[in-house]
Amino acid sequence: MLLKSGQLGTDVGSGEVCYIAPYAQKQYYSPRKPGSSTGALRGPQWFERMKTDHGKEIIAGAKKIAGGG
Repeated sequence: MLLKSGQLGTDVGSGEVCYIAPYAQKQYYSPRKPGSSTGALRGPQWFERMKTDHGKEIIAGAKKIAGGG
């Protein structure tokens, strides 16, 4: 079953993704440590960790799309 919480709770073009599932907040902030038995790249606050790892690539891609080099 494909869960669509992020799609259903988001107004496309708003700049925000909202997860409306009742368990989403608990999962996002849970104190699980990255590298636990659930997998090496899993853990809390995945979006913040992703920005740290890929922030420069995201900014470069946005500039390219916007025509800013």
